[in-house]
Amino acid sequence: GEAAYARIVRIIERDHAGLKEEIAAVKDGSMSVKDMKGFAKYRRNRFEPQAVEALSHIVSTATDHELRSIAADAMGWYEYSSVKAEVLAECQKLYEAEQNEEIKNILLKSINRLK
Repeated sequence: GEAAYARIVRIIERDHAGLKEEIAAVKDGSMSVKDMKGFAKYRRNRFEPQAVEALSHIVSTATDHELRSIAADAMGWYEYSSVKAEVLAECQKLYEAEQNEEIKNILLKSINRLK
């Protein structure tokens, strides 16, 4: 009953706090490239609305090509998310600004998946 419910709430709160810390580390650059790759890969299957800004930040600012590719791809898997329209708009914005053809192609695939 209530004890089980309380445990579930604590797990969710701990998970949410961890995600907030990870997002902050991505944005302030304190997370390693290896850990950012793991962060982006994990988001491909989690569709967490809070992570979209961090994924976009990676695509627009990271220098590691593989990391940027992973993040751009992950954004395309938000097709069933409540923030699908926002992710689509962000992918389109990133696509317009992108100079690298390979990243641009990944963003285009993400855009098409989200349409």
